[in-house]
Amino acid sequence: MRLIAMTLQKIFQLLLLFSVTLTFFFSEPAFAQARKLRKADKALSLFQFDKAINRYTKIAKKHPDNYKALSSLADIYRITGDYENAVAWYGIVVKQAQCTPMQKFYYAQMLRTAEQYDSAKVYYLKYSDLAPNDSRGLRIANGMDMLPDLRRDSIKFRVKEYPHNTPGLEFSPAYYKNDSTIVFPTSRGTGKLDVWSDNPFLDLYVSVQNDTSFSEPVPIEGNVNKEFHEGPVVFDTSYTTMYFTRNNYIKKKKKSREGIMKLKVFKAVYKDNKWEEIADLPFNSDEYSVGHPTLTPDGKFMYFASDMPNANAVGGQDLYMVAITDSGFGEPVNLGTAINTKGDEVFPFYHPNGTLYFSSDSYEGFGGLDIYSATQSKGAWGIITNLGYPINSSKDDFGLIYNEKLEHGMFTSSRPGGAGSDDIYLFDKNTKVILLGKVIDKKTKEPIPDAMVYLKEMVTVQLDSLASDKKGKFKFPLEINKDFEVTTEKYGYFLASLIKVSTRMEGKDTIEIVIELQRIAVGEVVKLENIYYDFDKFDIRPDAAVELNRFVQFMNKYPGMEVELRSHTDSRGSDTYNQWLSQKRAESAVAYVIKQGIGSTRIKARGYGESMPVNQCVNRVPCTEEEHQMNRRTEFVVTKQPTELKVKSSVKD
Repeated sequence: MRLIAMTLQKIFQLLLLFSVTLTFFFSEPAFAQARKLRKADKALSLFQFDKAINRYTKIAKKHPDNYKALSSLADIYRITGDYENAVAWYGIVVKQAQCTPMQKFYYAQMLRTAEQYDSAKVYYLKYSDLAPNDSRGLRIANGMDMLPDLRRDSIKFRVKEYPHNTPGLEFSPAYYKNDSTIVFPTSRGTGKLDVWSDNPFLDLYVSVQNDTSFSEPVPIEGNVNKEFHEGPVVFDTSYTTMYFTRNNYIKKKKKSREGIMKLKVFKAVYKDNKWEEIADLPFNSDEYSVGHPTLTPDGKFMYFASDMPNANAVGGQDLYMVAITDSGFGEPVNLGTAINTKGDEVFPFYHPNGTLYFSSDSYEGFGGLDIYSATQSKGAWGIITNLGYPINSSKDDFGLIYNEKLEHGMFTSSRPGGAGSDDIYLFDKNTKVILLGKVIDKKTKEPIPDAMVYLKEMVTVQLDSLASDKKGKFKFPLEINKDFEVTTEKYGYFLASLIKVSTRMEGKDTIEIVIELQRIAVGEVVKLENIYYDFDKFDIRPDAAVELNRFVQFMNKYPGMEVELRSHTDSRGSDTYNQWLSQKRAESAVAYVIKQGIGSTRIKARGYGESMPVNQCVNRVPCTEEEHQMNRRTEFVVTKQPTELKVKSSVKD
């Protein structure tokens, strides 16, 4: 079971869940069930999640209609980050008559983390109908249509895992002294366990990037790490002042009226090679949480996340700004509905260029927490932008930092494949994609050396060309977010088909292709690609002319070669008509080639109608349009090999 121990919204949701638990308990009619629920509720009140889950599960199995047990299980799994189990239990909860609109919303949220986007959209829309005053349901549902676009440009970033992640928690790094040194909270310590997460309490650790990797993390110097949680941190530009998140503790722990040690932002000063003079900030409180600080470059403003009572509060956790002056701190200002939603906005990071990065669970995105950016125009926050894949995933993604030149950065994710629950990842801008190719003989599969390979950007001019090496291999660097064509030629081989390559794919920084060339010989049949005709017509369309022009160039290269150009139809229509139509199409193609200067004695036209199918699609056999298209083809066969080539005929005597 996973819990991001320092995420503010988790604490807030746990308190809310416990208050709901008490309400349900007093309405439970059956004494036996009430007694068992009381035990489960007590475990939950003590944040003993494994024990609470075990007790609620026993009740749910014995009483499958016990809405209290079902909904508590779903909520606990959601809040502790076990989204797979949360999906399963919410799937049961939403079928109950007592199901609330909010439970349908939570089910949609969990479906999104499981990438079941079609089903999630259905439940977001159901929630929107039941709660029309909450714009989240409709906004996120409509945002499902954006997901292909959020993936399409994903190759602009390269992502790799920080080498010192552990099976525990590492998250929300901050730059320290330069953009090669980071400080981050981690549960890698050996102190006592946090009962909420079953991990050691979080401490701040430092790690330095060297030429090849990062140094082994070590605890930050000074009197910062205590027996409870230390979390996200930020430094001023002189690196002499630090603001960090910590449980409500300096000399002794303090709890709220609910009995919870809330989160606070503390200030520390660097003196005598260590951090000391730790002080509480004036807008902290024992009754609400404040955390995740970030500073503007001039140090005049701090942004943070909080669930503080505020006349302008929007959701569970909102982002705030507070002025920092010589005399202290001003009053926190809620960033308002331009940023905040009825959900949770957390982990802000203010970049020197004025962009605010943050995470939210209530904007359009992949699921869980996604990372977004926002910019200001005339003093007001503008368009919110999802950073897309691979920065964002269907799981929780948060705690992003970006270096000043926007060349590289780091973020946190609970995506599969990491070392532990929440892991730190590195990312940098990807400006090139490497195309790796190989040219081989179509029949023998042997490599073809010294084949010329040509690269062309779509709708522009040829960019580059090179010869394949002794192993038939070649390599091109490609610009990202563009489309290319690759062609190949080798003397003694037929012209190669155009191969289209796109660098708009998901997270790829290497593309591999294999090009097969067919040796010229009498009897060899070669399909001409992209020779299409309008229905029931035989005119040469512009797209067919492109391929026929390539065929003309090929014929000019081998003046002693003669060919038969063949046209085929699918099986629909009468045999007689198809024979006539294919002959007309073959003649039309030959006429075009002759008009381009190829002698009429070198090329003959012949239509074969539907008599030579390449698949099972003959008369009265049902086939798809794609299967019929395979038979509607144009090809040529060598009838006389070029006198300048000494090759063996492929036709047996």
